[in-house]
Amino acid sequence: MPDEFPTPLEIKALAEDYGYVERRSEVSYTLYFREEKPEKDGQPILINIFYTTRGIMTKLPHPRQGYNEMWRRTAYDSLESLAMLFEDPRTHTGKGYRQAKNALSGCAKCGMQKKKKDFSPAQWKKGGGKSICKDCSSSGGSGEDQVLRLTTEALEQHNRLTIKNENKTLERRQFNCPVCP
Repeated sequence: MPDEFPTPLEIKALAEDYGYVERRSEVSYTLYFREEKPEKDGQPILINIFYTTRGIMTKLPHPRQGYNEMWRRTAYDSLESLAMLFEDPRTHTGKGYRQAKNALSGCAKCGMQKKKKDFSPAQWKKGGGKSICKDCSSSGGSGEDQVLRLTTEALEQHNRLTIKNENKTLERRQFNCPVCP
């Protein structure tokens, strides 16, 4: 999988190539597109691209279920795979769901595809490739897999001692360290 995914500018250019226009300004790392020339029934295909998580929402007329939404988590990994979805938004990728409870994501530790209920809310928000399922996070482990514990040593590691005019002042950290617990 590539280290860099399509940028918003590349996604906008791709959408334009496939006949989509922006329907509103970018908000919260999301690009909003609509089909420029909808088919005769008048309901345009809508596509939202969540470019930091590579998620996609498509809203289009379905032959039996009417005009509805399909959500895909971690739906693309390159400009080419995203182009397939612009070319045919009905493409079945095996990554879609209609309800949040049916959403799937891969566990970064065991690699298994699991449902949203199998992740803690905090882990689920990390997104595909970064979240760890409840089974893996409760199994412990060693090294970097080990659950970090708050210890006196960890707290003291970030204390700052300042000396002014022979007066010593101990300043304790008041924010979370990205490395320490």
